[in-house]
Amino acid sequence: MNREATDPRAPIQVVVVDDDAERSEKWAASVRAAEQRGAIEVHTISGADLVVLFWVLESRRAAHRPDAAAAPKMPPPGNVDRVTGLVDVAAVWFLDFDLVLADSVAVRSGEELAYLLRLGAKRAGFVVAVNAKRPYGDFFDAAMEYDLESFADCHIPEHQLGNPGLWTGEPSLWKVYRPWCWPSIPAAVRHVDALAAHLESSSDDPLRQVLRLSDVRLPQSAEEWLPDENVTVEQLRAGLTKGDEERWRLGLRRADRLPDGDGPAALRFVASRLRLWANNCVLPGRDIVVDAPRLLTWLPGVIGQRQSALSDWQVATALDGGAEWVSADAAMRLAPHRWDVPGLLDRPAWFWDRVRNDPWLSAHCDPFAEGIGVPESEPTFCENVSGFVRRDLARRFFPSARADRNRSPLYLVPELTTELRADLGIRSRSDPESTRLPEPIPKSALLD
Repeated sequence: MNREATDPRAPIQVVVVDDDAERSEKWAASVRAAEQRGAIEVHTISGADLVVLFWVLESRRAAHRPDAAAAPKMPPPGNVDRVTGLVDVAAVWFLDFDLVLADSVAVRSGEELAYLLRLGAKRAGFVVAVNAKRPYGDFFDAAMEYDLESFADCHIPEHQLGNPGLWTGEPSLWKVYRPWCWPSIPAAVRHVDALAAHLESSSDDPLRQVLRLSDVRLPQSAEEWLPDENVTVEQLRAGLTKGDEERWRLGLRRADRLPDGDGPAALRFVASRLRLWANNCVLPGRDIVVDAPRLLTWLPGVIGQRQSALSDWQVATALDGGAEWVSADAAMRLAPHRWDVPGLLDRPAWFWDRVRNDPWLSAHCDPFAEGIGVPESEPTFCENVSGFVRRDLARRFFPSARADRNRSPLYLVPELTTELRADLGIRSRSDPESTRLPEPIPKSALLD
């Protein structure tokens, strides 16, 4: 950790937290192996240092509460300097869900620790909860339901800690199994900073205007998480640091405050919470905005004349938003319809009502328009492999009603086959070890 955390050339500092030292080292080794470019430094916290971690974060929490007298007194045994240093520079945290502290038989939760990190860790940009969802094991969450009251950005089972799909937005580097809801973690860290900077530059404007939602009617399930319509970014920040603003559902728990003299910390908190809302509530609904795979499925003509091969469709799954898969004319027409807020989304998305009501896009890109057709292979986007496959390899499922407002089925691949590897192309050659796909849970969501 010999460079400043803000140096873009410096490796990303990653911390793996577990009460079991041997397991934390095993998880750390998996994370190092998954990030294939050497752009991270991975540290572990366990045992006595886990007790110190809670002490450091609870001390910082108490210092900004009205009841500051409740602050912990003396530091516990452990390496206080090391842990404090990690709290100040680490951008990514992997947290085991059940944590038994060395000085107690009490169990502390990873969710509790995630909240404390949001309060007291200066650079925490992405928090991953490990083994938080039951049943424990390696499975695909077909319910696709995210708890927005969680302060973790992502939930994964420990079996997937070594999956390179967590660390890159480039499909050719993914394994076959790679849930579409995953971000690229390095990009997500950058996005938090970008959104915080965007919020700071627009601090006197209403939050909805800053998010470019002034003229968008949100469904109640998304609306309920935002503050009142005219609340500005600065008012939201002040509410988090002084407690003088109406409570925000995505905000802090009662009586907690962020440091009043640290504006960037408050804006980074707001940025992380808004990103959780946008990526896990608004985008999955498939009614207000649509991502690239959905746009291509519903308006295949945007790809132009290159529709004959699945490889033409796979390009649209890249998370970096490259427009190489869109024809030049379609790209020009789509540009004003994009939900383009710096750092808000993990993948490109467009306002669907604006897209489908665009006369040019309807005439030239609708699959039922003259001269346009879907290839005979009928590419079908599958959520558990983040790619297009032939329809006969896919199986329909419904996510929970809370997670998906569109209510048309989604698709997943139930098993690993030679045909699946062929459809995914070059990606399958980088994943020779895979012999199975995680089982979808709950099975009641499956239709075919």
